[in-house]
Amino acid sequence: MSASALMLRRRRARPQLAVVVLTLLLIGGSLVHLGLGARWIAPPTILQALLHYDPHSFDQRIIVDLRLVRLAAALLTGAALGIAGMLLQTVIRNPLGEPHILGLNAGASLAVVATSALGLGEAAFGRPLTAACGAGLLFGAVMLLASSGRGGMTPLRITLCGVALSAFASR
Repeated sequence: MSASALMLRRRRARPQLAVVVLTLLLIGGSLVHLGLGARWIAPPTILQALLHYDPHSFDQRIIVDLRLVRLAAALLTGAALGIAGMLLQTVIRNPLGEPHILGLNAGASLAVVATSALGLGEAAFGRPLTAACGAGLLFGAVMLLASSGRGGMTPLRITLCGVALSAFASR
């Protein structure tokens, strides 16, 4: 086997090894999370609750009714945020694209501060909804500004327009 073929095989094995190691770390961290809390629960009890649930056991009810739900919410939220970041970077074709560079943080902050100063954001969902609308409006302005002109929309123009509008909205 040639040296280049050996290097190619090693490059292919590294991502697979990383996926296996990270998956094992996720499972281990999840099991630790299920055991830790105001009341410590031993690992055998955790495994028994996951494999053979007994609704009369107080520890198993804590695991299944409280901690497992919280763990599922955390895992789904993390996955959703990761997918959202990947989609954002894919759409703008910039691996460094993040909410701050694209003006999302500044747009959300500006909208919340403006509505709070005017006394309009007092409803229960007022601030989060206002922040989402502000972020969307400033991101739309970034995309509109980046697509105007002769060169069309490029990752560099999106980044520069995002940083410029973010700086404008932050001041």
